[in-house]
Amino acid sequence: MKYVFLMMVMTISCNHITGKSEHQNNDIQEKFILIRDNLYKDALGNLYFKTMDKSDPKSIKPRYLDVVYSKNFGNDGIRKLKDIIDPESFQYNLQKNRYEDINHKYIFKEMVDGGTLTIED
Repeated sequence: MKYVFLMMVMTISCNHITGKSEHQNNDIQEKFILIRDNLYKDALGNLYFKTMDKSDPKSIKPRYLDVVYSKNFGNDGIRKLKDIIDPESFQYNLQKNRYEDINHKYIFKEMVDGGTLTIED
């Protein structure tokens, strides 16, 4: 009986490690639509900032950030992009090397894992 229980636990653990999600099992792919300047949206109205995850040089993959950071957001310092960014006015300002919308100025800090988007205070 202990052997059967151990096998069940290992099977469940292995499924969790492989990262299979309910969406993958149903072959549902989340689609992102480009708004402009690396800002994307999905069918649910969520916003994403596209960057590249270079943590494995042999397999560089797109990464879609859905949060923005600011020291003005309280203890956690994080908010969802859809709650902060104005997609109609969001654009990259080449001269100032930053992203902007009518409400804020954003700095993209590129990192190996993709990076972060932070409100410039």
